[in-house]
Order: sequence, then structure tokens, then C-alpha cells
Amino acid sequence: KNISKSQYNLLKMAKTFKNHIEAERVRNRLTKEDVAKKLGVSMRTYCNWVKEETDIPGVALIRLSRMFGTDVSYLMQG
Repeated sequence: KNISKSQYNLLKMAKTFKNHIEAERVRNRLTKEDVAKKLGVSMRTYCNWVKEETDIPGVALIRLSRMFGTDVSYLMQG
């Protein structure tokens, strides 16, 4: 599948992130604020999840997987 240069750059940048959740957030062109708002949590809570300082509840993982069109297991592989 052919992708544009900007899409390629986004994917390249996404690979540098610590985990798949952040990679998918960037790939989907969402801000951290966007994702937190869609999940109904604070930015601090979302950031704590991404930094693996607190566990992500199962229901949030399911919502993230639906938001990004991925499997929960993929998101947890960070």
C-alpha cells in the first residue's frame, strides 16, 4: 500500500514512542488531550497509564482498542 510522505513520517515518528498506545495515538493524529477526553479521564490519568505508572483498567483498554482499530493484546505489548 502506498502512503504519503507525511504518513510515512508520522509512522516513523510513532516508532520512537515507548509503547503502542502512544504510537497509535500519533498514527491517528490525536493529541493526548483528545484521547483522554474520549476516554473520559484526566490528562494526568492518561499520562500515568502511558508512562506505566498506573495500570490501565480493562474497560479503558477495550475502548482504546476500538478507538484505534487494534487488538487489546497489541496495545499491551509496549
